[in-house]
Amino acid sequence: HDTPHWQNLPMLARIADQGVYGVLTIQCQEVQQLANECALAARDSTLKLTDILNKILRVSRSAMAYNLGLVIEGD
Repeated sequence: HDTPHWQNLPMLARIADQGVYGVLTIQCQEVQQLANECALAARDSTLKLTDILNKILRVSRSAMAYNLGLVIEGD
């Protein structure tokens, strides 16, 4: 079964743990792992997070194309 276990998705767990406050930096060398985790989790329709995970995946792919990291700011 493709249901992700969040403890096996450390990059997504970091984003979730950040919440809506603060700033989270994803280093260039971590972006591929984030993209892989998003692709895995997006396959699980029971999470009801497919749209947001696909958006993160698109941003991650763009960052990888330009060899960049990501900065995720809270509200």
